[in-house]
Amino acid sequence: MRKNRLFLLMALAALMFSCKPNEPVNPSKFNIGSGVFVLNEGNFQFSNASLTFYDPEADTVANNLFYKVNNAPLGDVAQSMALADGKLYIVVNNSNYIYKVDANTMVCDTTKPFKLTDFYSPRLSILRT
Repeated sequence: MRKNRLFLLMALAALMFSCKPNEPVNPSKFNIGSGVFVLNEGNFQFSNASLTFYDPEADTVANNLFYKVNNAPLGDVAQSMALADGKLYIVVNNSNYIYKVDANTMVCDTTKPFKLTDFYSPRLSILRT
């Protein structure tokens, strides 16, 4: 019985000290010219899409950037993303939103995203000439 209590206390102590608090996001420390944005579509009907930035030169990963900076989730099924003129255009097809996000600061006016009402499940395609 005593061994069980000791084991339980050691397991609880290991759990308490193994977690570290999330560091605040400072998007200005990310160099978008040397890194990669990763759009995670999330699960259908769970509204858990997210945006990650990976910088291979600095060997850093910043997860869930959109939510951390804008205090709002991307939505349900982030389908695609394009970078043009320093802006990220993120298409969230099941939520019918297109977000325009500053690629350097990750700031988006989440109170006024472009909401599609005439058709559903938008897609983004890039045509190059």
